[in-house]
Amino acid sequence: GSKHLVDTGSARILLDCGMSQGPPEIQAKNRDFSFDPKTIDAVVLSHAHADHSGMLPLLVKRGFRGPIYATRPTRDIAEQILLDAAHIAEQDAVDEPLFTRKDIPTVVERFVEIPYVRRSGRWHDIGIGVRLKLYDAGHIIGSAVPVLEVDASPRPHRIAFSGDLG
Repeated sequence: GSKHLVDTGSARILLDCGMSQGPPEIQAKNRDFSFDPKTIDAVVLSHAHADHSGMLPLLVKRGFRGPIYATRPTRDIAEQILLDAAHIAEQDAVDEPLFTRKDIPTVVERFVEIPYVRRSGRWHDIGIGVRLKLYDAGHIIGSAVPVLEVDASPRPHRIAFSGDLG
């Protein structure tokens, strides 16, 4: 699953929070994070596919309390994908599922809509010294290329994340 942690020293931003898919040995990677979810300040979601959004419920269950930034269509599609993944997990899980349908509303409440740059050229503050713009990626409805601007001396650094565009 796609998960990229940007640590600026004053903010910890997670780009995507995806689920690993495939045989059981690959899916076992979904049980743990390589970081403490409580230390993440915000999530930026490039698009709604499960390999980019599927671990959001576990992230929230394990203590993430920040906002999830995405376009409105990404939020709406991610909600349906997460509900479907939870339903399947509830039916098929040998052990306790990672999350259930009851966990999804608390995830959806964390979403903050950010429009594409074409409608709003302004930067959106998402953390201490971190701003965000979303550009239309054209991958699926609502998909975006997030661009972070991080305060640094002598000038800001910009990081573009292509999601599935390569």
